Amino acid sequence: KMEELRLSDHFPKRPKQCRKYADEFFQCFNEKGEQPPEGDKDAGRKALKECSSLMKKYDDCMIKLLKNKPQRLIRVHEEYRAKKE
Repeated sequence: KMEELRLSDHFPKRPKQCRKYADEFFQCFNEKGEQPPEGDKDAGRKALKECSSLMKKYDDCMIKLLKNKPQRLIRVHEEYRAKKE
């Protein structure tokens, strides 16, 4: 069975380095995923399938960008930290 297509955690971020790919994918996903008047619970899945090549370009760009960008770590206050026993 083929793995089900899913939106990535970085969706719907649109940094300038990936804007071209983001805009192409978002436009496709918006058009293909539009709900018909009678509704369609699978509209989103169908849209992802039809736009999968554009989603891959967007994801590849975002992954490359995020890989080169250090993640900002936030230190929480002492009272919110897990207690070591």
